[in-house]
Amino acid sequence: MARAEQALVLRSEPSVRVSLITDEQASMHRANLGDRHVLGEVGHYLSECWRYRHLMLHLANSDLRTRFRGSYIGAVWLLINPLILTAILTIVFGSIFGQPLGEYAPYVLLGVVLWEFIAGAIGGSTQSIINAEGHLKQSRIPLVIFPLRTLLFLLFCFIISSVSVFAVAGSTAEKFSLITLPWFLPATVLVAFFCAPLAILSSIANMRYRDYQNVITHLITVLYFLSPIFIARKDFERPGLKEFSAYNPITQLCDIFRDPILYGTVPSSHAVLIVLAWSLALWVLAVAVLTHSEPDTIYYF
Repeated sequence: MARAEQALVLRSEPSVRVSLITDEQASMHRANLGDRHVLGEVGHYLSECWRYRHLMLHLANSDLRTRFRGSYIGAVWLLINPLILTAILTIVFGSIFGQPLGEYAPYVLLGVVLWEFIAGAIGGSTQSIINAEGHLKQSRIPLVIFPLRTLLFLLFCFIISSVSVFAVAGSTAEKFSLITLPWFLPATVLVAFFCAPLAILSSIANMRYRDYQNVITHLITVLYFLSPIFIARKDFERPGLKEFSAYNPITQLCDIFRDPILYGTVPSSHAVLIVLAWSLALWVLAVAVLTHSEPDTIYYF
């Protein structure tokens, strides 16, 4: 563990002693977790996140520095990359679907930026706990810190990339208005709330089953084509797809972002409720999996 990260661990939890976790300690920790109820678990993990906030922020910042180390333009690539992909998708599929380029470009760009956040939370977090082996063998740091570290990194990338969305939408979308910008903040909080348990579940699943990251890559691809990322939203209103789209949280998240930014309308209550329902269900599952897996973490390295 680097000296800076050791210092952050000790600063976050002064009582932490750097030592290997024994079988007896793991058994005692498992028994303590079993005595708490679900709400107690939620409170416990929230307090742990706050206690280790310095370490979590430091690790997220380290990810940013690592990604752009040696780059001449650094984080500007977060603006350029989605624009390049949007240009390719717009030119190719805009002609196939017969979409006006001026309307289709911001539609695709917003879908691409949002999808990179969601797909990153699912697929990009798979190695977050495995890569933290050195930390976990030396200190009893909560598992939840490491997938949330990845989520913070992705959230920063999402916010920066969204600048390109507003620039393109402001110049091409006829109904774009600055009045709709305040909707971006609660929508971002909602998508982060949805993605956080996905990151936690993916990181634990890959820790326990190392083939998970290969399987989830293909599932992410399937979900990409089953959601209105670049395919026109109206195509998902066809029989057979309409029912699926109504309960697909990715589709509803796309609507929550596109409706106010591109079309100047308030997102539907149905879209918000579907995303909230999925998020709460995923959080319950994530807390249960964390409770079950955390005491046995050391055995997977």
